[in-house]
Amino acid sequence: MKPSLCSEQFRMPWPDHRTVFPFITHSDLKMPGPDTVLWRYMDLTKLLDILGNQCLHFTRIDKFEDPFEGVAPRKALEGLSRRVPASDLEEVLQIRRRTHALCWHANKTESAAMWRLYLSSNEGIAIKTTAQRLQESLQLSPPEDKALFIAEVEYIDHDDEALFLENFLKWATFKRKSFEHEREVRLMRVADHNELGDDFVYRPRINVSTLIESICIGPLVPKWVGDVIEQAISKYGNFKIERSELGDDPTYISRFIEDLQAGRHPTEENSQPGGNATSDPT
Repeated sequence: MKPSLCSEQFRMPWPDHRTVFPFITHSDLKMPGPDTVLWRYMDLTKLLDILGNQCLHFTRIDKFEDPFEGVAPRKALEGLSRRVPASDLEEVLQIRRRTHALCWHANKTESAAMWRLYLSSNEGIAIKTTAQRLQESLQLSPPEDKALFIAEVEYIDHDDEALFLENFLKWATFKRKSFEHEREVRLMRVADHNELGDDFVYRPRINVSTLIESICIGPLVPKWVGDVIEQAISKYGNFKIERSELGDDPTYISRFIEDLQAGRHPTEENSQPGGNATSDPT
């Protein structure tokens, strides 16, 4: 029997892949540097699931809110349709039903936009890590250890004539330009045919202490709720917990006003945290 396009020509790993345990990389995918700072925004329930079960929850990309997730660029699809049988093409188009992903936000600092976008309540939490810590935290056994890809998401126009790509995993890293603010890094896995179905869930085990550099409590979380969250987290280990700085008042302003009212010249030292400047004696 002739092997299908999806099971042979599009099977992983491709000939030019290389393995950076536990990730497989490919020349078409842009892998983040090991020191890339990553954030995962979530509610308390999802955090406790990670801490309690010591695993990460992947979602099938066709279940994501954006209907363009995993969809081939138009020119790539047109090119394939001229060269492969319809039955094989249909199988390739279904690859988005087999691709599971876990999405992270790449940023050196917390993001006000991400707090607003991905949290349905005022009890938001974010895990801060790095690409290297994420890699080292995964506890995988063969053949699962050769099944994960990590890549930076590219923000494109799906009608762009320059995009003539036939790498279906690359399609899973495309999002529309309207989502550029997400600055997403995506951890991905393509399920085997025997793992298909709406009830299949991919939850690889991790070492949470290795994964988590710190846990940040959201800017809209009331102090007493933050205290309860810290107590809940402490049951699972000694994690570094920080409160978001986005809700802090600019205290240097009040000091500046106090100086003015007292007849003092507001100095850089008084008006900026950590300043070392001295006042002008004149």
